[in-house]
Amino acid sequence: MAIGQTGGFLFPIHRHFGSCHFFAHHPPLFTVLLSWWFSVAAARILVALFSALLLWSFYLLLRNTLTTFAAASATLLLVLSTFYLRLSGAVMIGLPALALAVVSISFLVIGKQRWWTLIVAALFIALALETKLFVAALSPAICLHLCLTTTSHTTTPTFVQRLVRPLVWLTVTAIAFFALSFSFHAWDFGMLLDTHFGAQTRSRLVFAEESRKFLADFFRQQPIYLTLASIGVLYACWQRNRNVILPLTWFVTVIVGFAFHRPLWYHHITLLTIPLLWLSAFSIEAWVQAIQGLTRKPQSAQRRWAMALVGSAVALCAVIFYYPSPLPQRLAQAASLYRPLYIWEISHQLQIDAQAQPGFVFTDRPFYAFQAGLPVAPPLAAISRKRLESGNITEADMLVVLEKYKPQYVVLERFTDNYSAAVMREINRHYELVLQIAPGYYYRRIDG
Repeated sequence: MAIGQTGGFLFPIHRHFGSCHFFAHHPPLFTVLLSWWFSVAAARILVALFSALLLWSFYLLLRNTLTTFAAASATLLLVLSTFYLRLSGAVMIGLPALALAVVSISFLVIGKQRWWTLIVAALFIALALETKLFVAALSPAICLHLCLTTTSHTTTPTFVQRLVRPLVWLTVTAIAFFALSFSFHAWDFGMLLDTHFGAQTRSRLVFAEESRKFLADFFRQQPIYLTLASIGVLYACWQRNRNVILPLTWFVTVIVGFAFHRPLWYHHITLLTIPLLWLSAFSIEAWVQAIQGLTRKPQSAQRRWAMALVGSAVALCAVIFYYPSPLPQRLAQAASLYRPLYIWEISHQLQIDAQAQPGFVFTDRPFYAFQAGLPVAPPLAAISRKRLESGNITEADMLVVLEKYKPQYVVLERFTDNYSAAVMREINRHYELVLQIAPGYYYRRIDG
């Protein structure tokens, strides 16, 4: 299988069509992993393994400072949180990146003051950044944690001494990240950052409106966990437990970042639910400690308090299960929302045609080309709504692709309303419409 390059990112394209440049607006680590062992089933298994790694690391992280019950309960709530199960089976890069980030934090928290754990943690966060850059939002929380957990055997650490470990962590992270980028030839950071933070992306009013709606929906849909997290923060402050600072800083940093970031998608929610449920674990810990404290009270008081605590636990479980709708219904809804459309007839016909006449495919749904064993026209290999609506892909770009690569097939499905009249005239001039099944169109080339 050949390697193609675009903007410095190396990816496998197709063994019959040589190497070529193509665009990718995310770091390449997860794509490289998939290229070594790729089928739809294998990709889903790989994401599921990353999900398991995240849950196990999250549990160990909580178990280090809280009781087993609190850690296990918070981990279970994370599994049942909005979109988590859906993302655990989706071939997307967000959950693998967060899994690597949580592993990194686990080394920092569990490893205490050991320098080797600091270096390992930096290497894992570099891997996370090389998967998806949004984990950079965790950096302020990690640096603050390292500053506050710095200790000295003789005197109180000075300000400069507290800065040493965060600076070492940042330095090793940067070296590892750039070394990985160099090994993947992924050094066009201007292209990478401009797609996400450029003026064209940030100025889109529809993206700004969707971002406001995302945060409003999050706060409206998570009142129970927000309440638990608030109680957990108060309990941790009362106990003078500094371990609450890391998840609290993580949560606040992401909220502030999301207030300005454009756009926000549904899969970004895990950046909020992980620290939110970490904070909620402190609330569960307070309940556990209250139960244990009953053994020191008179028997009559024990009964009263036991009834109150058990009643509050039952009420909380009922609210979590039924609000805002029964849990099975919420899970089923999360599994069905935002599912990509799949037109079986187009996929089947393309696979048949590919056997007789292989060639490039011009498409906004590359999965059809993948199933048929055909390469996508490289400059549009990573086509997305963000690139289209922000102007990163222009009418001229599409016309150049149609002229230069002369794709054998055209499959339009996701963005049929985004193509200009000039693009559609070029397609109709050289292609015949084979299938039209709303909203999809399948064209086959009629000239050489």
